Amino acid sequence: MKTYLLIFLLLLFTIGCQPQISPEEVSPLPEIEEISQYDEPIPVDSGFGEIEQEDEFEINPLPDAISVFDNGKEYVLTDPTLEYTHGVLGDTIEAKSLTIIEGNNISKIEFSPQIFEGLYPLLGDLNGDGEKEIIATLSGNGAGAQLVVYDQMGDKIASSDTLSSGWRHALTVAPFGPDGGWELVDISKPHVSKEVEYFQLKDDKLVKVASIQRYSTHTIGSRNLELFGVIVEQGRYLLIVPTPDFKSIAAIGRTSDGAEEVWKKEIGERIYNISVEDNEIIVNGKYVS
Repeated sequence: MKTYLLIFLLLLFTIGCQPQISPEEVSPLPEIEEISQYDEPIPVDSGFGEIEQEDEFEINPLPDAISVFDNGKEYVLTDPTLEYTHGVLGDTIEAKSLTIIEGNNISKIEFSPQIFEGLYPLLGDLNGDGEKEIIATLSGNGAGAQLVVYDQMGDKIASSDTLSSGWRHALTVAPFGPDGGWELVDISKPHVSKEVEYFQLKDDKLVKVASIQRYSTHTIGSRNLELFGVIVEQGRYLLIVPTPDFKSIAAIGRTSDGAEEVWKKEIGERIYNISVEDNEIIVNGKYVS
């Protein structure tokens, strides 16, 4: 009993020693607008506006977006929308913009009225000025896919023809040209026409300079966009892609008047992954001799 009484007296003494704070001394909670950490990029006529970010910022990314990092910048697809219902990558959620993050700076390229049909942009120096351009696959607005090139300031500098319907799988940029010129390669309608296309940047247009059919890098509904590779044989850049049954790989090379199949190798199983390491082709985790 004495012990309980002693504890009670100690508690009373402790409470009595606490500093008393008047209501005037309590800082009120700031309004929501005052504690927001976020700023929004400001679209302008040239393609996007750029503002300084002092704290964190919110970019509203595409749920399955894959960020691309290059030269101190991060490129990520943003502003998801359901307005284009093609669903070639497994759902109908596509991006309406591309956000570029560099340190505390954030910039945005708006694609409206089109959307970006893919998971990440391509980067490549198509005009030889030493700075990589941004390559987007845009669809919608009553038509199929179109390849569009932007500079790092967000200005649209070139575009390809537009498919009446269907998707383009933009693959990569490399010196595929017979003279060593840099070209953009895609597969137009990889589920239908299965056409490998090579493009060169000429003035304000992406001009198709060569094509060859019956190859595919994608199955409908898949998010795997990496079923290809690039190797160099005898100084010639070759595109490695699956055949339509996904059981063989083929090497495609440019010629002076088009493109050709240089060789083909049967894999013996369905192809799920292609990569290149030290100029060696790896399919489904195994080196291909």
